[in-house]
Amino acid sequence: MKAAFFAISMLLAAFSAVADETNLFASLTLGDHAVGFDEWRDGGLLVSAWYPARAGGSRMTFGDYVGNRRAGFTEFLAGAGLPAAAISEYLDARMLAVRGATILGGRFPLVAMGQGNGHSAADQAVLSEYLASHGYVVVTTPSPMIETPMKSADEIGKFAEIQALELGRAIDAVQKRYRIDRGRIGVIGHSFGARAALLLAMRDPRIRAIVSLDGGIGTSSGVESMKAAPSFDIRDVPPILHLFELQDAFMTPDLQFLRAISPAGLHTENLDALRHVHFTTLGFASAAIPEIGKRTRAPADIGAKMAQVATSARRFLDVCLNVSSR
Repeated sequence: MKAAFFAISMLLAAFSAVADETNLFASLTLGDHAVGFDEWRDGGLLVSAWYPARAGGSRMTFGDYVGNRRAGFTEFLAGAGLPAAAISEYLDARMLAVRGATILGGRFPLVAMGQGNGHSAADQAVLSEYLASHGYVVVTTPSPMIETPMKSADEIGKFAEIQALELGRAIDAVQKRYRIDRGRIGVIGHSFGARAALLLAMRDPRIRAIVSLDGGIGTSSGVESMKAAPSFDIRDVPPILHLFELQDAFMTPDLQFLRAISPAGLHTENLDALRHVHFTTLGFASAAIPEIGKRTRAPADIGAKMAQVATSARRFLDVCLNVSSR
């Protein structure tokens, strides 16, 4: 209890010290733990991980996650009509994680994070840090389409298989660094990453839960290509939580595929007012920075909706992985 109280006190003190800085976590109820972050290469694969850590150290900014892609990222946001001041505010937003912080003792449940098409660690940084504050280790790899763009829908199964294999490698790599409870592993996937999350769960019996963040597995596109993937196997699919929206036509829900592969274990949640892009760090930024909310056409209650996304994902994982409620 004293350790938990101390960690919470340190977090509150840190937020008080930077009260004038943009807070991407304002709508979230954080857990008891400070958060650490690390990145390393496993062969040629970049592995990024968040974990419960000892308090102390200089917290990262969102721009630290963007790293050497800052110029291109800034150009992209400017091209979308975002003013320079809002871009700077976003990049300078203070995050929870301290790079290289000392991990806490104990064994932790693990979540593999499947990134959307062309996305990397920055795109799910807020959700990952949130989960780490609640006692999870979270590991991710960049979308394989960053280096090799997908040319047609016929390649959906091929690239989902590649991403699933890379996430599997990341799970093995993170287990060599941290004390993971190997009986409590879940996977989250956003957009295309939900396809990789599904294939990973189909090929790895350790995976006990899938969370789809407006994932492609909840649409009618690419179904036959997915079925042709080497890892596709419907014999033992874990419970699935599919969070979805109704605003973007290219993500029109069609739950027929999910109902076929998980007739008893499918849970759905409609966040109608959100858009596809909001199921990323941009959703939390839309709640914190009005200009971003305007450009992404966020609803007025975007903060509450983003809290619902994060809380629903964590509670589902808590139940499926037998993690005590916090």
